[in-house]
Amino acid sequence: MMRKLSLILFAAVVVIVAGFLSYTLPRQYVVRVVNTETQRMDTSGSWFFANSEKQGSDGTRDIYIIQTIREGGKPKVFRNEDTGWGWPPYFKFDSANVQAEASDLISSADNPNWAVVKSYGWRSEMFSIYPNALKVYSIDGPDAKPWPVFNIIVILALIVACALAYRAIHRFWDKRVDPMIDRVADVFDGDEDEKAAERAPVKNKGWFRR
Repeated sequence: MMRKLSLILFAAVVVIVAGFLSYTLPRQYVVRVVNTETQRMDTSGSWFFANSEKQGSDGTRDIYIIQTIREGGKPKVFRNEDTGWGWPPYFKFDSANVQAEASDLISSADNPNWAVVKSYGWRSEMFSIYPNALKVYSIDGPDAKPWPVFNIIVILALIVACALAYRAIHRFWDKRVDPMIDRVADVFDGDEDEKAAERAPVKNKGWFRR
């Protein structure tokens, strides 16, 4: 039973961490910019919009929108707003410049000008959620997409941190928890050895001293 609960807890932690990384880490999309505009949107009560800009009394505010088409013809729409000093910590304050750069890259299907949009977040048509564009720049072609170096470094660092944490917890459990459980079990099993029975309270005193 405990093993099943441990597996369920581990799976829940993995899902939460994966969702957090999926939303927070930047992604790079090779696209063709087709339009840029400003839309009045209701951002009240939504965690999926940056909070660096004040909204109106009705809960709405103007949001920059970048409309693009991916290489296979599928549309991809981005919002473009400052993150400020909030989360995620990208410290973006140049949304107007990004919008101007995106407008300068607008092209047609007959004469495409391919670009990379670096963004974070999710896209949901049902909830009107858009990924937030962090950077837009031109590339030579759809095959010139750069490597996600930042994501690779972050994921490797998390793997190393998890490995070190697991090792520390495992050593702590082996040296502290298991011996205490064994000694308590000896007492409840009726071990008549006085030395074995006396080890449990001595261990507890040592534990609290630490």
